[in-house]
Amino acid sequence: MKVCIAEKPSVAQEIARVIGATRRCEGYFEGNGYQVTWTFGHLCCLKSPDEYDDNWKCWSLSTLPMIPDCFGIRLIDGASIRKQFNTIKKLFSLADQYINTYIM
Repeated sequence: MKVCIAEKPSVAQEIARVIGATRRCEGYFEGNGYQVTWTFGHLCCLKSPDEYDDNWKCWSLSTLPMIPDCFGIRLIDGASIRKQFNTIKKLFSLADQYINTYIM
């Protein structure tokens, strides 16, 4: 299955219509070998400094720059965000191919 991800529901709906993914499911459209899902607003953000190191909770010039070994993300708090994020995660875990349709 090919999974397309769009920036918002209305864009996902239009992509799904064009590629023939006409069956509406919870958090995505499906059909013709595709699943089309979406994000909305910001689902994730970068972790704050203190989530990497307790010493970075209160910073001073001596602790700068605060650069972690590896940057991490944190899911924005909210039931609808968690639900859509889990839908995307499930679809991606089963996908053969990913298509990012984000348009700038």
